[in-house]
Amino acid sequence: MLPEPTLRRMTVADVPQVGEMFAKIGWDHSSSQREANIAWAGEGSFCLEDQEHVVGTANVICYSSDLAWVGMVVVDPDYQRRGLARRLMVASMDYCRTNNIKTIMLDASSLGYGLYESMNFQSLYKIESWTGIPTPHAASSSRTLRPMSLDDLPAVAALDARLFGLPRSHILQWLQQFGGWVDEQNGVVTGYIFAHAGHSGRIGPWHHPDAEGADALLQSAISSFDGQTVVRLDIPAPNEQASSLAAKYGLSTKRGCTRMIWGETPAPGRMAEQYAIIGFATG
Repeated sequence: MLPEPTLRRMTVADVPQVGEMFAKIGWDHSSSQREANIAWAGEGSFCLEDQEHVVGTANVICYSSDLAWVGMVVVDPDYQRRGLARRLMVASMDYCRTNNIKTIMLDASSLGYGLYESMNFQSLYKIESWTGIPTPHAASSSRTLRPMSLDDLPAVAALDARLFGLPRSHILQWLQQFGGWVDEQNGVVTGYIFAHAGHSGRIGPWHHPDAEGADALLQSAISSFDGQTVVRLDIPAPNEQASSLAAKYGLSTKRGCTRMIWGETPAPGRMAEQYAIIGFATG
């Protein structure tokens, strides 16, 4: 029988090995993304190590005692079918219980769905990943958008907290360094979009109260890319307009996940108003 890998806390020093493991399954998380997620999770970041090699990960970001988000649940393909994903999830759930977390959420791939369901997670809705090299398309809007500044973050964070269900200003501040735009009407920020241009080709979170404004924001985000970068939006199914806009700019859906919840319900947030989420690891 093969020896069991050692469970320990994962730290930013593990980022290179985690990246090598993610590459084996086709995950495109950048080094800075992995480092940030591990830092945000702190004591809730776990890995399995075998002979000084990271062979499994799980990350728990506690937004408050009301909600924790589980992400980065990955097992090296050479170590799968040994119950290691369940072991990582048990550690994650134990950590949440120790911290009296009321609700736990995650985005489950088709491979992980059965495990989470067996641990009493319930399905909420689908989230589809739309990817491709976007085709520039003039938005039919006369709105004047502007790049997001640090001074905009309090207003953006207040909007995002209403939509997501809880504040996460520290994550939005990290995202802002890679690029973002806001729509402002009468001195009030009404919509926003983050675009990781020159970073990882991701767009989100993205919100606007009307489809025309959302379209204008997406056009601004797309214009920040070089025309050769493959971009990605993770779109929640409750927002029926977002996928139409993604298709308009030449993106197509490649895969999806099921958003799941454990513990107290209903789920926080107003997903029908979110055009794109940050990502599966953060919500």
